[in-house]
Amino acid sequence: MNKKSLLKAIAKNRAGNGISKKAMTGIIGDTLAAAAKWVEKIGRFSFPGFGTFTMKSRAARKE
Repeated sequence: MNKKSLLKAIAKNRAGNGISKKAMTGIIGDTLAAAAKWVEKIGRFSFPGFGTFTMKSRAARKE
């Protein structure tokens, strides 16, 4: 699932609630940005019922 499909799913479930697509896009973007910053800072972000995100190191790809 990407950001666009997540936004579509939320919009479908919340149709008619008064939140514009632009506002919803901002909310989702801010939420994901905050999660990314937390993973970067702490190394782990857990959102119960949604998932746990961790940072892993790996060797550079050889081409």
